Amino acid sequence: MKHLCLLLIALMGMVSTTASAHDIEVPNKEGVTIYYNYINNFFYTELSVSYRGTSYDSNSSEYSGDVIIPDTVTYNGKTLKVTAIGDEAFQNCSRLKSVTIPNSVKTISSWAFCGCSGLNSVTIGNNVTTIGTSAFEYCSRLNSVTIPNSVTSIGSWAFRGCSGMNSMTIGNSVKTISDYAFAWCSGLNSVTIPNSVTTIGDDAFKGCSRLNSVTIGNNVTTIGDEAFQNCSWLNSVTIGNNVTTIGDEAFQNCSRLNSVTIPNSVKTIGYGAFKDCSWLNSVTIGNNVTTIGDEAFYNCSWLKSVTIPNNVTTIGDEAFYGCSGLNSVTILCKNVGSWFSGNTSIKEIILGDSVTTISDNAFRGCSGMNSVTIGNNVTAIGDESFVDCSSLNSVTILCKNIGSWFSGKTSIKKIILGDSVTTIGNAAFKGCSGLNSVTIGNCVTMSQPLAMRHSLNAAT
Repeated sequence: MKHLCLLLIALMGMVSTTASAHDIEVPNKEGVTIYYNYINNFFYTELSVSYRGTSYDSNSSEYSGDVIIPDTVTYNGKTLKVTAIGDEAFQNCSRLKSVTIPNSVKTISSWAFCGCSGLNSVTIGNNVTTIGTSAFEYCSRLNSVTIPNSVTSIGSWAFRGCSGMNSMTIGNSVKTISDYAFAWCSGLNSVTIPNSVTTIGDDAFKGCSRLNSVTIGNNVTTIGDEAFQNCSWLNSVTIGNNVTTIGDEAFQNCSRLNSVTIPNSVKTIGYGAFKDCSWLNSVTIGNNVTTIGDEAFYNCSWLKSVTIPNNVTTIGDEAFYGCSGLNSVTILCKNVGSWFSGNTSIKEIILGDSVTTISDNAFRGCSGMNSVTIGNNVTAIGDESFVDCSSLNSVTILCKNIGSWFSGKTSIKKIILGDSVTTIGNAAFKGCSGLNSVTIGNCVTMSQPLAMRHSLNAAT
């Protein structure tokens, strides 16, 4: 028995799943010779399509024209099932034009068709579950692909650089679209990501320059960093309602994107997520966003208005820098930072009733701002919050107690104090020499009779 075991081990060692040369070669029905390696070494019942010779580049022209891979092969009187396309099996076969992968195949391995620059048609069988890393990378003439419902994973770089691809269907069992999976598929014009997908990897569709429409399924939770970066023709994107994170630079330089709705599920908008989306003129930010990263909307020069929702706690540096068309900002979160300081295009600021604190320098240098509304619950406005707001001429205040926030603002012409105002502090509007209209609510009491001393040329 010991000798028998040793013999079996020796025989098994003669054939390896990673053999450096093919094990057998058998013509298909059309007379095309196909090379195989054994997968199950003991029973020899399954085959993986391979290349000829010792390495994939030793005979890079062994496959050409149209190749139909059979689901079974008869060899030495034994029927063997073809269940895989092996690593590098067709790599760099530049004269290969079309390939049909049978339903018996479960795995398309890494680099299987990488660099098949003449490949223009591929039929993927209905039982393939995995498309490996770089499987079809740089198949530049491949013009369409249908990924069947059996596939659960699309590997990194799987279709990267398939520049001729203009049509692609992703099956409804795919869970992960890995990093760079469809990067630089520059002919692709629309993508629908099914509800089965949970993760869109980093750079997944980067550089798909003709992509104009994207629909992201409702089970996607993460849009990876740079996932759609440089999709310069993208003008429509629908983000599913389970996305929680929009990665860094996810949509950077999607210069034709004109509107986006960020659903309530999103908590984080990453660094530069919509940077350089120069045509973006409308954005709706969901109510559960807590963080808007640095440069998130940098240079969105057509953006006209934005509402910062209730739960935002952090807006990064230069998040709205270069938004030269931004003229209306509504802020609903509790604490307002100096997020819009220096933005000269803003004309109107509305601070909602949920705002309680406005930080130092919050709107400093907003020289184009001509009106501001301060909501019911503001209790503190920081130093120099409205310094150098040289066009500010209309102020509406609804909060209970008013400090000397606008003292000395000579540009202000009109003040409206709502019915919720009860107290006007000392010298609150002292030195507002341009003021000519004041409306005072029903509940106001002044902390001293001269609260508006030297303020009024005329009052109503």
